Amino acid sequence: MSKKLEDYEWMCPKPFVGIFTESTGEILPCCELHKSSHVLGDLKTVEKNSFKDFYHSQPMVRLRNAMKNNNDKDYVNEVCKNCISRENHNLDSGRTISIKKYFNVHKHKKEELEKIIETETPTFIQSPLLMSLGQGQCNLKCGMCGDTVSSARRRESIELGEINSSFPLTRISNCDSFKKDIDWMLDNCLEFELPEGEPLMLNISYDILKKLNKNVHIEVSTNGTIDVNKFIEHTKEFDKVDVFVSIEGGEKVNSYIRYPSDWDTIIKNFDKLFSCSNFNVKFISTLNALNVGKFTELKSDIGDRPWTEGNLIWYNYPWMLSSIPDDVKEIYLDDLNRFGNTKIFNLVKEAVYNEKHMLELMRHCKRRDKLRGTYLLDVFPEWKNYYNVS
Repeated sequence: MSKKLEDYEWMCPKPFVGIFTESTGEILPCCELHKSSHVLGDLKTVEKNSFKDFYHSQPMVRLRNAMKNNNDKDYVNEVCKNCISRENHNLDSGRTISIKKYFNVHKHKKEELEKIIETETPTFIQSPLLMSLGQGQCNLKCGMCGDTVSSARRRESIELGEINSSFPLTRISNCDSFKKDIDWMLDNCLEFELPEGEPLMLNISYDILKKLNKNVHIEVSTNGTIDVNKFIEHTKEFDKVDVFVSIEGGEKVNSYIRYPSDWDTIIKNFDKLFSCSNFNVKFISTLNALNVGKFTELKSDIGDRPWTEGNLIWYNYPWMLSSIPDDVKEIYLDDLNRFGNTKIFNLVKEAVYNEKHMLELMRHCKRRDKLRGTYLLDVFPEWKNYYNVS
């Protein structure tokens, strides 16, 4: 009889039944895993490798063994540091969200998962997120995002001279073996997260929806600026659809960070999605250096529409909480105290200021302000002393 899921000291389903592909083609078990870690070595890619190649690669075997045997903790601490950090701050992580599902919505699959952990032979995939299918296509230029994830952001970064036109295009071709793997994933997934950049502008999102069984749980993160009627039509027969509408704050904050957004369009699309009986719709925000002190304003602007905190920015250094100077931090902590979210309050309070990160953030914003005709201090006046000297 297989060991029970709850009997492991620190277990995550993702290395056993997960897959995430970067827009640049690298294959990982999840989007939280720290791919820059030196301990991972050369990563498998969709252009050269199959799912089997990835699953039985040395880093993956080592990670699964460490979780099963509760050893090799330095390796786990390095590779899984993002989830560990969130959990240390009493925030849900990708790991905790995933594992909880096997005690409720996926409880009928718990015993099968336990067998997979024992045998390392996956018979289902929990929630594939194949960013490589999205080709990095997006219509917004969000500050905390990356140039490989948003085509619009990439074009602007080239125009600003931050990268040149030889910066890798995310035009990824799947090798034949991985193409077959995708078909298997579509037939054997419990959930499916539509590929990003902006999934509602991608034809492949709708092709995937046509192929999936209607009992598959659909998840999508959208910036809310794309007309939602086509998506609603393609998902009306699915049992459950979770939609996260990404905003960084209220109207002014979101319009600055998620440029060029139209707030009225976002609200209209949110309300239309929210009216669908099989949809669970929420606003969601990353936690970054500019927006974490503006959540009372967000609350006012969205009214009683549901909202939840999203990922803590950790891969884009200027946008990390470490960019917040101590005097700005005090202003933001006051806002968070009024907002009433203790977890985010503690994250901000414990962030260690890094002047280099702050200067990079201010220069990033200044370059875009000049090009776009925007002005950071119109929205974030508390940064005046740092914007003017950067």
